[in-house]
Amino acid sequence: GEWTVESQVSDTDVAEARLSSAWSPNRDCVIWHWSGADPVTGISSTMSGMLGWDGSKKRVFERGFASNGESFSASHNITVKGWLSRTTGTRLMEGSFKEEKSLRNFEWKSEDELVITSRNRQLDGEEAPDLVAVFRRTK
Repeated sequence: GEWTVESQVSDTDVAEARLSSAWSPNRDCVIWHWSGADPVTGISSTMSGMLGWDGSKKRVFERGFASNGESFSASHNITVKGWLSRTTGTRLMEGSFKEEKSLRNFEWKSEDELVITSRNRQLDGEEAPDLVAVFRRTK
């Protein structure tokens, strides 16, 4: 589907982006494409990734790669209330890459609205503010 994304770190300005997602041709993973402003730096970029189910581990794994060299990986634990995932990756800030870690909570408000909250964020081992992203389906 097609989604708009509004992300915010603490009480900073809201960053806007778009996300499109679709099943792969054989339906074994979801491929997504994101474009817009980074909620931390405000710099525009693009990112693509995929979500896939690992039946042996009973988890969804996710990988993402950005046009500016950033990347991340996540392991999603699925519960009745939503997804909880440990996420690690890199974020480009002020000309250098920083290691980023967080605990992301995916909460479906409806079939057309998803809120992802990144808590316990760390950038190069230093505490960082929470990040909240609200996804709204447009098609």
